[in-house]
Parts: sequence; C-alpha cells; structure tokens
Amino acid sequence: MNCPSAEVLSRSIDGLVPGGKIEAHLQACGACSAKAAELKGAGEWLKRVAAPGPACLTPDEMALAIGGRLFPHVDTCPRCAAELRDLKPRKKGTTKLRVVKRPPSAMPMIAAAAALLIAAVVAVFFATRPPSKADVAKTEPPKAVPREPERRVEGPKPDEPKPAPERDPRIGPEAPKPDEPKPQPKPDEPKSQPKPDEPKPVPDNPTKPEEPARTEVAIVIKSGSVTISEGGKWVKPARVFEGVALRADGKTKIDFAGAKVTLDAGAEFSLAKSRLSLSKGGLSAEIPTGSKFALMLGTTAIVPQAKTSRVILVAREDRVVVDEGSAKSGDLLLGENEEFDLKKGLLTAKKSRSLAPMAAREALTWKLDIQSNNATRGKLPEGRLGNHPGGGRALSSTPYENSVYAASLRWFAGGDYDTFAVKQTTAVRFRYFLKDATNLRFSMRNRTKDENFGIDLDPVVGKWTTVTLFVTDIPVNTGGRAVTCEPGDKYGWFGWNIGKPGDKVEILVDQFEVLEIEK
Repeated sequence: MNCPSAEVLSRSIDGLVPGGKIEAHLQACGACSAKAAELKGAGEWLKRVAAPGPACLTPDEMALAIGGRLFPHVDTCPRCAAELRDLKPRKKGTTKLRVVKRPPSAMPMIAAAAALLIAAVVAVFFATRPPSKADVAKTEPPKAVPREPERRVEGPKPDEPKPAPERDPRIGPEAPKPDEPKPQPKPDEPKSQPKPDEPKPVPDNPTKPEEPARTEVAIVIKSGSVTISEGGKWVKPARVFEGVALRADGKTKIDFAGAKVTLDAGAEFSLAKSRLSLSKGGLSAEIPTGSKFALMLGTTAIVPQAKTSRVILVAREDRVVVDEGSAKSGDLLLGENEEFDLKKGLLTAKKSRSLAPMAAREALTWKLDIQSNNATRGKLPEGRLGNHPGGGRALSSTPYENSVYAASLRWFAGGDYDTFAVKQTTAVRFRYFLKDATNLRFSMRNRTKDENFGIDLDPVVGKWTTVTLFVTDIPVNTGGRAVTCEPGDKYGWFGWNIGKPGDKVEILVDQFEVLEIEK
C-alpha cells in the first residue's frame, strides 16, 4: 500500500482514524514506523513542556540545533534540552562510526527542512487535539435550566368581617347606637410666610478675627522719638513691627541693622529686616563695616558696599548722595559726592549737588600732608610722589619685585616709627583710585606688638573712593604672631599692596588721616 501522510499518521496516533491498516503498514514499513515514533514523541513533548522563557531557543534555532549546531543555552535549560532530545531522531546503537562529509552549503538546507518539519508537527497537533472544556463552553449555546415552581408564602389574610354573635332572645332588642360624628375636612392652612431677618444674638464675649503674625523690628532710639498712625493720629508705639508706617518727631537718631541713622523732623519711613524704606523727608546714615543695612526709595534698593569699609550717605525720598565709600543699585555704582535723582524708579546722575553732607561726629588728630616734600622725603621705601590727575600731588605705588603682589606703596614715620597711639575710637581714613580691577590690601605696623596688621578690601574701580577703618577692627596678619590690637598700642607705618606678580597695576592715594570717631 502507499505510505500514509504525516497528517494521517498523527490522527492515527491520536486515535481519530481507525488504525488497523495503518498499524499493519507500520509493521512492514520501517520509514513510516520511525516517522510515527517521532510524531508520537513530539506530541508527548508538546503536552508536557512548559512555556518557553525569554532566552529559550526559537524554532529556527531549534532546527539548527537538530542539524548539529551547538547552543550553550541548551546545557543550562531543561526545557530546551528535553525539546532537542525529543525532536532528534533516535538511532540504534552500533560499534561502528560512520562519518559523512557534507559541503558547507548543505547546512542551511538541512536547517530549513528541519524548521519546516517542526512547524508542520506543531500545526497538526493543535489542529487535531480534542477540544477543551473551555472551548466547548465558548461555542455551545447555554442550556436552559429548568425553573423550580414558585413557592407561595401565604401572609396574613385581611381581616374578614366576623359574623355577629347570635343575641339571646331573652335580652330583648339591641338599643340603637348614637350616630358617630363624621370626620370633618380640615380647612386649608395658610401657607407660611417668610419671616423677616431677625438679628442674631451677640455672644457676651465676641472673639475678634485672628490677625496675621507680625514680626517685631529691633530698633534703638538714641535721641528724639518715633510715632505710628492709629485712627488718624500719630501715637507712640509700645513696639515697632515690620511694614508699619513710622514718623520722626523732631530730629531723631536711631540704631538699625548696625547703622547709625539720623532722621529729619517729620520724616516718614518703615522698617523690614535690614531695610529702611524712606517715603517722606530726609535722613543721613553711617553704615559701618560688615553692616547689611540697605535703603529703599520707593521700589529702588540702594545697597552700601560696607563689606570691608564704612559708608556714609544722605538721602531724601527722591534723591541720594554717597559721601564716603560706595553703594550699588542693581548694576549702577554710586560713587562719592555724586547726587542721583530718582524718577520713575530709575536713578540718574545730576551735574550739581543739592543735599548737604552728613554732620561730622569725629575729630581729626593727624593728617599726612601729601603736598609737602618734607612729609614724604625719605619716608617712602616703596612708592613715589607723583602728579594728581586733578592737579596737585598724590602718592603712587611702584612695582614690587620678589613678592606675592605686583605693586606696593608704603609710608613710615621715621627713626622712632611712632606716629600715634590707639584708642577705642581711633580710626584711619584714606582716599584711593584704581584704574584697573585688582585686589587691594591695606596694612599697618603695630610697633608695640611687633607685628603687621592688615585687611583685604572690596575695591572700587574707576572712581575716587574713601575708606574709613577703626584700627582695633584691623586683624593681625595670618601666619604671624597671635596678637590683637589694644588701646595704647603704637603704630609706625602703613601701606597698600595690589595685584599679582606680572600685573601692570597702580594705586593712587591723595589723603590719609587719623581721627577719633564717636561710636
């Protein structure tokens, strides 16, 4: 007989085709018997194999593995190993080894044939497997379920009129009952009218709404007084809070944010953190080194550059002048003795000055006469006496070799090196000019402690700038002796160092004074 197809063999193995003739053919045909064994093994494997993992061999790779290609994954995966073992044709054992040489081009054809064989086996298996219960449930229409007869639950029956009991004829006829009054319909009730709003009862102790928390301002009134507006009147406050409008009654001096502020009579202002907002009148302020005081004119902030030196300014609500040091408003630098008007939130430099300078609270004790040759002859170990750009004379630095600085200017008193003795209120003041941006350090020699004291300044470029420093605030040089300046110490020389080696920089100094300033 002719050999049956793979589909007929698979259906015979599954018991879907009578297998009498096919079994007889398999006993006589070795090829069909081997093919039936492979199909049976593949079917059993498909029934028991688990779902493949992400690293398992694809059908194409499995076909190549059947053809002899090695995949390391098979050695670690029981599923792929079982699949490869079941799909490979089983050979009878022999003691002889037969080596068949194939051309390299035959491998792809064998792999493709094996892949087609696997695909056919899988398709036949899924096409011929018996339907599962879930599949039957999806295809069969739902069976009608016989309904149980409804059970009636008898509830209490409505009251039936009970037969009147027979009357004893010996009692006589029953007396007639009086007519019961019939219920009368109620007259229509008038619709309720809305009641007028009645005043709600006021509790005995009404509670006021909570006011937002206010921050108290630290202010010290040195002289005069300040008042706040309440109910249209100016009254003295028990405490001062941020943002509250204040007024100076007469000329008033206050300490605020480290600054000493003098307010003109009638000046109106408010305070917040370290800012004073001036809304009316005028003031003057001395801002010492390290203070964070700032002045607000409307929405324009004026920030004194008091990081390393004192700043003095005077202002009204629409103008400001810096008398000493410098200040900034955004990117605008406010130099000394230059008045700026405030218009529409912008500061504009004026050609002339209208505000009077701040009243001095100081006493001059010594001044270097730079215009005199005797004051500088033989007393400038570094530096020289040159011409002032505005006329006259000024001290100028000279290159400083073999140092960490580019240029130096130093003056000393002479043989005894003693210029002045320090008090708690002693300060030095000088005015300098820098043409180029560079670093700036001021130094002094404490002869009593035999050590140099110095401070790095925040330099201003392109404008003549005055610096005032309390002597006791100048620290000792780092790396030197651990000493401090105390009242009674004597100082002998002072100087300035700028730049780094190789820089072409120069500093000009046209004023140097020793004075006593009230603290």
